[in-house]
Amino acid sequence: MCFKITCFFILLSFFLVQGQEIDSHNLKLESTDSIVFSKLDLNKLNKNQQIIDISEKDFLKTIKSDEYLSLKDINTYKDSLFVYLHFKFKDWQLTNAAFRRIDFSWNRLSRNLRLSKKECKNLADDLNLDHPYLIYLFFKNENNHPLKDKHIKRIKKNLVSKEFTKKELNRYSNKKILKLNFKNHPEVKKMRRYHSKQH
Repeated sequence: MCFKITCFFILLSFFLVQGQEIDSHNLKLESTDSIVFSKLDLNKLNKNQQIIDISEKDFLKTIKSDEYLSLKDINTYKDSLFVYLHFKFKDWQLTNAAFRRIDFSWNRLSRNLRLSKKECKNLADDLNLDHPYLIYLFFKNENNHPLKDKHIKRIKKNLVSKEFTKKELNRYSNKKILKLNFKNHPEVKKMRRYHSKQH
């Protein structure tokens, strides 16, 4: 009887932890991410494809103040986003880092985790995280969580080959496992072969 009660509480705690939402503030965000993942709506654009959270005066001033930016090259949302981030950080390295995080797509995450985009979005709902990069950070972090452990175990199992032994993979950090998984994704390998033929 005592054994059954113990098993019941172990199972109960497992399901409680599995259903736990993740607070994005506990994901070791970089200093730039306070802007990147704030509640700022970076998709609100004006008629000139400019992000509304920056005035037209500041937008034009930012472009004019930098030799690498040109108004005629600002044609898309991503171009406008880059100008906005440069206005905020006034530093190319920080701008690039923030831009890469925002631009981290569901497609990219699906290649890191070897899940479909739909499965990644379901995972986001389960974890209460609204951006693929935040989910990537959750998996990259070494803290234990039943959902993470389950997926990392699955990824390692898929990676076991002549190139990577189980013992070797168990020594790698989560970050390295995710990178290896991305690098060895069939679509990524195909793209790499295509680009090497072009150059």
